[in-house]
Amino acid sequence: MTFGIALIETAHYAEARAALETALKFCPPAKQHRIFCQFGHLCRSEGDLHQAAGWFRRAVKLYPHEADTYIFLGGTLARLGYLRSAELIHRRGTECAEGCVDEAYLNLGLVLRAQGRYAEAAECCYQAIRIDPNYCAAKQLLRDVQRAERWTRPKD
Repeated sequence: MTFGIALIETAHYAEARAALETALKFCPPAKQHRIFCQFGHLCRSEGDLHQAAGWFRRAVKLYPHEADTYIFLGGTLARLGYLRSAELIHRRGTECAEGCVDEAYLNLGLVLRAQGRYAEAAECCYQAIRIDPNYCAAKQLLRDVQRAERWTRPKD
């Protein structure tokens, strides 16, 4: 799998696919979700976001306990323009006990900001910062949504 990741990062996509297929043959079923995620990253790197989403969905179905798989799927759906679906997926990621739950909150905040729901996005930032008080990206997003909220408030 590590070799496949390196090949994806160097844009050797056919070789990466072969390496991941080999890794999948030898991978215990309980860890296959990680390889499914790498197939998703491969497809995303190749520009096929629909196929990437399919791989991430398979990873979520196989291992629904880890926020990371939801983050990958939600981010891909957002890039496809499916903001409501991305929102629902990221919300599920925030409920996980494993993985980067703070990042799930950040990505949920990004999707809410894209929908103009600034107060809800700010709340997501607060949740991410509660988990990791040094989370710079969450602090930056919080500043952004607070500014956007001020600019969009009706003037008296």
